[in-house]
Amino acid sequence: MMLVGLDSVQVNEGHTPPHVQYFHYKLRNVTEDMDNASSIDNRTELQKSYEGWVTITSSTSCIIGAAFNLLTTDRLSNSFRVISGHVTVLISLIPTVALTFIYTDYVQELFFWFSMFLAALASLGSTGLLGCGLLGYSARFPAVYMQAVMLGQSVAGILSSLLSIFCQAFTSNSLLNGRVFFIIATLWTLASAFVYIWLVRSPNTIIIMNSEDVQSSNVEQSRSLLLDADENTAYFTAIACFLLFNVGDAVGRLLFYAVPLEGRLLLMLSLSRFALVPLLLLCNVYPRSHSETLFHNDAIFILLMALFALSNGLFFTSASVSATRKVDEDLRELTGSLIGMVAMVSSLMGSIFGALLVMVV
Repeated sequence: MMLVGLDSVQVNEGHTPPHVQYFHYKLRNVTEDMDNASSIDNRTELQKSYEGWVTITSSTSCIIGAAFNLLTTDRLSNSFRVISGHVTVLISLIPTVALTFIYTDYVQELFFWFSMFLAALASLGSTGLLGCGLLGYSARFPAVYMQAVMLGQSVAGILSSLLSIFCQAFTSNSLLNGRVFFIIATLWTLASAFVYIWLVRSPNTIIIMNSEDVQSSNVEQSRSLLLDADENTAYFTAIACFLLFNVGDAVGRLLFYAVPLEGRLLLMLSLSRFALVPLLLLCNVYPRSHSETLFHNDAIFILLMALFALSNGLFFTSASVSATRKVDEDLRELTGSLIGMVAMVSSLMGSIFGALLVMVV
């Protein structure tokens, strides 16, 4: 379960800020000195708008994929939906790899919008179909299997961040950097598809699905829940933001059984996370045009990011597992799919809210 879950978000990470160096190179000002092409002061409009557009576009396609997965839960088999997700991801990755070999300096706007389309397609397949489909499938098993899938999704983010760091350390050539990253992502997607096929056909899986122990285990766990830029900047962004967040998110998901949360307490703690947002904006973050930095020490930013990550993993896992344990067994796959769609909607809302905050700051 965990191995298959690794692919549900890993591919989409390649189009987002952890590995944005390649796209910034492709969208650079071709009349400027190559050493200054990606500096903060010389960014083109396409470079400045890339992160915002790819985040919103990807989030929207995730919602579409999650909604399709939800509406077809009873009409299409889980295997069909998950394999379709793998195929969709591969369809997006093949031209993405090809573009790393193609000279696009004089068609940057076309490259920009085509990259948006490919990012949306990757998100539709990886997070919308594959990720939500796996959540629905794992909800039919005891809670530990669903936790494994969610942990795998978190570990995927860690691996993507580490791969991005490796590519930056491996070569200073932005084109080669992106090429290596997306080729590895393609191979990983193929491996994930084979692992999923093996999983659903595994004798152990069939035995668990047909075992009466599944229902009794679910009841016991339900009762338990009721009771209980430049190179340095590029490295800092990859490590202090994305690697740290994904590691913290994974740790939070592992803490699920150690820190059981549900009901009113979980809701209040989730709402309390909003208090961290203004503190994060007062840290040493750029670009900013309308406010001053209050916390110049980057350790404060790292601490806040770690709190966001831990709470995200713990709260999301607690809410998801609790919800699937409290419905009838025949509704659990549908509930798991619904959780995936709600997660995509909240991600889109957060992306829009974040883009607005950047304008305010």
